[in-house]
Amino acid sequence: VVLAWFIARMCGGGFSLDAKNAKKSEKANNIYNVGKKKNDEDAAAEQKEKRRSEIANIRASFKNNTMKRYLVLIVQMLYPKLATMTFLVFRCRDIAHVDVGGRATVTVLDTDFSVTCHEGQHVAMTVIAAAAAALYLAGIPMFLFLVLWRNRHKLNEDPHIYTSYGDLFRMYDMEWYYWELLIIVMKGLITGMMAAIAPGRPVQLLLGTLLAGGYMLSVLKAAPYKGISEDWLGFITSFVLTITLLFGFAIATDNVLSPNFDTDAVDVALILLNTLPFAYLLLTTFNLKKYGPNHGTEVHHAVERAINSGAMAREESSRNVMARQSSRLSRRNTGGRGG
Repeated sequence: VVLAWFIARMCGGGFSLDAKNAKKSEKANNIYNVGKKKNDEDAAAEQKEKRRSEIANIRASFKNNTMKRYLVLIVQMLYPKLATMTFLVFRCRDIAHVDVGGRATVTVLDTDFSVTCHEGQHVAMTVIAAAAAALYLAGIPMFLFLVLWRNRHKLNEDPHIYTSYGDLFRMYDMEWYYWELLIIVMKGLITGMMAAIAPGRPVQLLLGTLLAGGYMLSVLKAAPYKGISEDWLGFITSFVLTITLLFGFAIATDNVLSPNFDTDAVDVALILLNTLPFAYLLLTTFNLKKYGPNHGTEVHHAVERAINSGAMAREESSRNVMARQSSRLSRRNTGGRGG
């Protein structure tokens, strides 16, 4: 009886111990599950916050890049006007047959006859205009060039650079990524500086013709655009500008009493001449709609490949000719020594 009681006691105690251990294990599992759930919630909240932060950064970066893009566009639009307003400070003219301080001729500012040039107020205006020309007219193109030059190897790879400054280089070959800056400076020189140099005199038109002609030859030689259609359009517009200024120079230097040029005929010729860019633009638009947006680019690349293959063929032919001549000389020398 005692042995049976002892065995039953031990078995009952074992079952009680197993029940206690099971309760402890269940409690530990519950604590673990609650902790794991909390950790998962914290990780999900952290991931959500991280994703929200990334989206906010992307939006802020997009806004920043968009602002830079519009700022570059505004600079491109306002640069010629800024150049004109700056250089007008240096534009003076002589007014004859007046009596100002005992002088028969007085030099006044072209935009304000009450301001005498090279004296008092005009000296201060000249200093401010010179500082503005150095800061804005020279500083803006230089700053944009430095930005493009520093990122020249990743212009099409970095989305921030492409979004912010893509309007300056996306239409040009990578070799001429800075060409738009040359156009900006050219506009500033034609509209601004030319307005201040010898106003109303033939030398003004002569300098303008030289500038426009130099740019025309640069476009013809460099062919900076990605498409051959754009290259031809750029050449035609610069050609029309050059011829227009050349006609103006011819009329300005013509004999007034016995003119060599019929101004009416020149007017008609200039009107017809200035319709050439619009006609070519319409033709290019028709070709793009008919053959697709890559029509001009494919032709451009085909021309480049043809030029490169032709150059390689000429180089190979030249090497073959030199080899044949060298072989002939060698045979002659060998024959002479044998004789």
